[in-house]
Amino acid sequence: MKFTAYDWWLLALTAVIALGFYVPLELNLDWSAPEGGYKLWHFAVLALVIPLMQWPLFPLLSLALFHSDKYLLWRWLAVTLGLAFGGLCLLALFPMAIMSGPGALFILTLGAAVIFHFMATIIGLSGCRMNDKTRGFILACLSITAAAALWSFLTMPIVAVQAARTADGSPYCLVDHVEGAGEAHSSVLHLRGMNLFTTATGYKMSSRWYYHSIMLVQDGDTLRAFNWSHRRLRYDEIRNYHQKIIPIGEQCEPVPNFIRRIVIGF
Repeated sequence: MKFTAYDWWLLALTAVIALGFYVPLELNLDWSAPEGGYKLWHFAVLALVIPLMQWPLFPLLSLALFHSDKYLLWRWLAVTLGLAFGGLCLLALFPMAIMSGPGALFILTLGAAVIFHFMATIIGLSGCRMNDKTRGFILACLSITAAAALWSFLTMPIVAVQAARTADGSPYCLVDHVEGAGEAHSSVLHLRGMNLFTTATGYKMSSRWYYHSIMLVQDGDTLRAFNWSHRRLRYDEIRNYHQKIIPIGEQCEPVPNFIRRIVIGF
């Protein structure tokens, strides 16, 4: 099996996309048994969700089909379905972004990245029937996703440095903004840019405001709260955080050297 320039580009783009978006199952699923135990529909949902969670790796299917001289869709059908899927999703993306208020940039960025990725995946199902133009279009779509993934991945060390600088030696923790007690970030993968956005804000007419990833710092007897700013790439202090509709302060317990703990385990 001889690899072409297209193969190497597809592998490289898929690797970058995985660095920015792939999340191991143990970090993204609650494996505790639900009340009343597991039922048949639970396994049916898992059978659908678990493969979908591998979406950053989907382009590898196109590569496998191409080199095994097989295809799942005729080229004209794959291109038609891919373009129709992408067009409809992009049309739906803009009103969703407008309605999300301050989260518009995130919705547009992540939404476009995922849409172009699945466009490439669908068109790649034509396998050995692809021509040079088709392969070029697939690489162009994956390049858009890879750009967003690279930004997400490179944000990780910036978050780590800014968090340690903001804490200035005091105990601290990083956590999603949820109601009540939450679970502090347990992996450096949680520090990627895309993972720091809140998905719970709701639309802008809602008064139940959720922040992006928050940082709690135990500064002596005072608990201070910070919110990650994607524009400034730093943690900004939240004033009067105890007056917010969604309370802040109980999400996690500040500990010394938080970043070091999640990187090396202690």
